[in-house]
Amino acid sequence: LNFQLSLCARRFQKLLPTVAAAACLSRSNGQLSESQMTSAGNSLAALVQLHCTNNKARNFAQARGHILSAASAGAGIVFLPECTDYVAESVAESIRMAEPIDGPTCSDYRALARETGLWLSIGSLHLRDQPAADEQPNGATQGAERISNSHLLIDPEGRIAGRYDKAHMFDVQVPGDGGGNPGGGRSFLESRYTKPGDSLAPVIDTPVGRVGLAICYDMRFAELAIGMRERGAQIITYPSAFTAHWSALLRARAIETQCWLVAAAQAGSHNPRRHSYGHACIIDPWGKVCAELDDKSDGLALCQINLKYLEQVRAGMPVMQQRRLDLYPSVSGQLHLLPIPDSAEFAFGPHRLPASEQVFCLTSLSFAAVNLRPIRPHHTLVCPRRSVAMLSELTPLERADLFGLAELVAFRLRQLAGTESCSFSLQDGPLAGQSVPHVHIHVLPRLPGDFQPNDSVYTALEAEPKPERPNRSAEEMAKETAQFRALFYHQDTNNTTGRVVE
Repeated sequence: LNFQLSLCARRFQKLLPTVAAAACLSRSNGQLSESQMTSAGNSLAALVQLHCTNNKARNFAQARGHILSAASAGAGIVFLPECTDYVAESVAESIRMAEPIDGPTCSDYRALARETGLWLSIGSLHLRDQPAADEQPNGATQGAERISNSHLLIDPEGRIAGRYDKAHMFDVQVPGDGGGNPGGGRSFLESRYTKPGDSLAPVIDTPVGRVGLAICYDMRFAELAIGMRERGAQIITYPSAFTAHWSALLRARAIETQCWLVAAAQAGSHNPRRHSYGHACIIDPWGKVCAELDDKSDGLALCQINLKYLEQVRAGMPVMQQRRLDLYPSVSGQLHLLPIPDSAEFAFGPHRLPASEQVFCLTSLSFAAVNLRPIRPHHTLVCPRRSVAMLSELTPLERADLFGLAELVAFRLRQLAGTESCSFSLQDGPLAGQSVPHVHIHVLPRLPGDFQPNDSVYTALEAEPKPERPNRSAEEMAKETAQFRALFYHQDTNNTTGRVVE
């Protein structure tokens, strides 16, 4: 079995093109060669490894040198590691040295982005929300003060395009392994002086692709990476000052998300108490390490990010479309639309709805359909795929998916109808006006004066069929279904991938 799996993997990889040309430079090695200096356009990413101490000026000069080299090489973006500003020798020193986001260190990097015209991923700065205790007017001490470990993405205009505050605190006891692990046998309590972030950074468009922000210890939590992939990430960043399991974790995150992974790193001994593993690297969506630095010193690596290759990997092994979100929830809470087989039929109480005629949007748990007898244009139904009569019979996952899809359908149909208002109606049981014993939500974009008085819309929804509301023909419904599908699916997918229109 292992042999067969290995053979299958080799055959699949042969179908894919050579993925990336990487060029590495260590400061001690001098300048890049002529071939390495050739620009690959804005798809060229620069990876920086630093050896920081508690000397901010020294650290900035080191980073600036690499950034200028990256600019000369034609890179479009530079990735810097965690603790880009400093590595302190004590908790008290780390708190004292932290700056506000408009402080001199962040300002210097914003000016450097403007000077070079580069995007800069500042792996993390130590940021505070208030002045240090010795800078406060009354001299008050802040014994419980905590700072943020913040990853900033700065655009070529010097603007902060994204900020992510590290969510997972490195509160661990690292066991000694007898094998020279620099972190072996030590305790770490990052939460003692760092407050965890409470939100995810948006996935941000850059010259090399859509970038998701994370920091170091976050790589041990696969849910965060999968959530970034669900929100459209093509590149995931883990700037770090790391100790153990580096390569295994990074390759796992790249493979499971099918994203390019960029891990800028600190390297070497920062002080007698702190050592970082180094080995900054860039990994492709198949898990291949395309660029890597050593474990001893600062350095620079270049790698061309190939998004066409990323799409080939995802198309060849469509794991995101194959996930069983009927069995476990989406990490990000976002809906995942599935391809709609035109030959399928969907139960609606005792009725069967032909997909080609009526179903225009589909998830693993719900579907949206055009109405046989709409009371107004754009009047649609959102239903669970499992046929149950009462809302209470749905599982929590089914309910969340049902209402999430209803919200998405309303959003797109409001855009189509040119309105900001929409009525939702769910009749839960026959006494509430339910005419078909299958849970369903009526979604109806509202226009000025469409119902007088306004609440008469609910009477219209409960009314028996009348001559002015005859059943529509299959052809008429199929035409509307095709129109609505185009709102949710890329038109170039031929309805085979289920990707949502951005």
